[in-house]
Amino acid sequence: MKKYAIDFRLVREKLEKVTDFADFCRLIRQYDSCCSTRNDLRSASNSITTLKNIHEFAEMRKAYGEALVTHAVLMYTRSCHSKQSRRSNVGATKDFTSRHKACHARVVDLRDKVIAHFGDPIFFSGRDWVKERPTYIVTDDHEGLAFCSIRSIYNLDIVADLTEVISRSLETITKIIEEKDAALCVQIEERISDLRLKNAIESSPFQPEKFYHSAEAVRSYWENTSGSIHTSGYNLPNRADPDE
Repeated sequence: MKKYAIDFRLVREKLEKVTDFADFCRLIRQYDSCCSTRNDLRSASNSITTLKNIHEFAEMRKAYGEALVTHAVLMYTRSCHSKQSRRSNVGATKDFTSRHKACHARVVDLRDKVIAHFGDPIFFSGRDWVKERPTYIVTDDHEGLAFCSIRSIYNLDIVADLTEVISRSLETITKIIEEKDAALCVQIEERISDLRLKNAIESSPFQPEKFYHSAEAVRSYWENTSGSIHTSGYNLPNRADPDE
């Protein structure tokens, strides 16, 4: 029974200094980055879905709303805004319309000036997120300093903005992944007889048992073929024994 896996990030690292494998390694990096970006967007989408599901329940909204929207903002901006040295720019926002670009700007403003850092937000959704004032109270009974603060759990405008940009980004990145998957599979098929690729593959086993630390996750890995690099037709060499 054939059952083994290859770590293509390791394969890339072993071949990226080989000049005639530059395009091959670039495709692996792009595919890797695209899938990582999609995972962030899916995580953001899950938070927004959960937020909408609990919106009508005041206690749950109060307990979890702020955490969910903060997570969604951070995961979205991590995938579509932050400068990244280890992950390629994959073009998840390339299909944005002017409306999507406006939504994106408001989400980024909230992240940069309110959630991740302290600043002066440009847009109302950010300016209204946190209100704070140092005051001095004087009454007939007492006087003294008092710090006033109002913090939004979330507002529906930013939820609507997130819904728009996450949905469009996911559509785009899914199409890009399909293109990279197909291109990479063609490269594998064309190069599989190259001894340098064979050696890189044989010395780059992927062990889901060590990666996941969960029997259920390992089982799911072996059973799931969606979004994977389909190599069964390319007669790839067996992985090396990881314990050797």
